[in-house]
Amino acid sequence: MISTLLIGDHVLVDRITAAPESKWIEPLMPYRDIKHGDIIVFLHPAEPGLHVVKRIIGVPGDHIHLKDGIVYRNGEKMDETYVLREGTYEPYRDEFPAIPANGNSNVTATWQVQLPTLLQGQDIVVPPGKYFGHGR
Repeated sequence: MISTLLIGDHVLVDRITAAPESKWIEPLMPYRDIKHGDIIVFLHPAEPGLHVVKRIIGVPGDHIHLKDGIVYRNGEKMDETYVLREGTYEPYRDEFPAIPANGNSNVTATWQVQLPTLLQGQDIVVPPGKYFGHGR
């Protein structure tokens, strides 16, 4: 989210629209599914208290992979005009999921175990109830 958010920026987060459906709030603010392009905030799974901001690029059922740092969703190259290429090549990040994570990839042990179950060919298939975010 570089160039979109800077360190020290304040973010207003809507915690209701994408929350589980509830009868009492429905008339005030209807629930809707998370969709491509939504920006979400969540707690980092490995660092308690750290909020992470990502743009959703994959919803349940989507096939995602990166090749040469370019994101492909359902076989089509994504036009990511909001992404800045910094020129540094990181194999795990730029060739995901073709190159497995290593000790420098900053991924949790749980993710390293779960990832192989989500692979279909060269793609990761976003499972039901999960989303794939991009934060560059």
